[in-house]
Amino acid sequence: MAVEAGEEHHVTMMLYHWCPPDIHITAIPTLSRQLLSTVKGFTPLGTFFVGNDVDMSKTLSKLLTERGGTPELTAQVLADLMAELAVPVEGTFFQFFSFPVLSNNPSRVFVDGLYPVWKWVKPESVYRKMGVWKADIGNALEHGDWNGGKELVLLVAGVTEETLQTVVRGKRNFTSLQRLLNL
Repeated sequence: MAVEAGEEHHVTMMLYHWCPPDIHITAIPTLSRQLLSTVKGFTPLGTFFVGNDVDMSKTLSKLLTERGGTPELTAQVLADLMAELAVPVEGTFFQFFSFPVLSNNPSRVFVDGLYPVWKWVKPESVYRKMGVWKADIGNALEHGDWNGGKELVLLVAGVTEETLQTVVRGKRNFTSLQRLLNL
């Protein structure tokens, strides 16, 4: 979710992790829509006027739970959910996007005590097939855009603060999650 802006402008975004039935805020990076569109499966979901007092994590979790099942968050589903909210007097226009992120343990990425690290892969590429683990999603996507192009698969893993600091320092680059975790 990002404040409405041009495709190439970097804006502060709120990334939410949807692990039905809950949606949790996970990160607040500064990215461009153009950079996010390098992720395979990136889908614009629309622009909505959202009230200043709306907690999107709680609101979307509640509305999706009330619908039952685990519907895919499509543009139509989001539009239907947003229509159920009261029309705000004050707020901001936000753009909503969806993109898949893969993990070896999705329920243990965005929990207390763990920090996300990001990596891109593109198995079908004839050139570079993967990047290295990065502490910042923007850095991982910029590296992927430059080295792998479009249609990148985005990976995420949860690591301890000590491991995160190793990635941030960048003295060693890791392509293997197992090697990173076994420091």
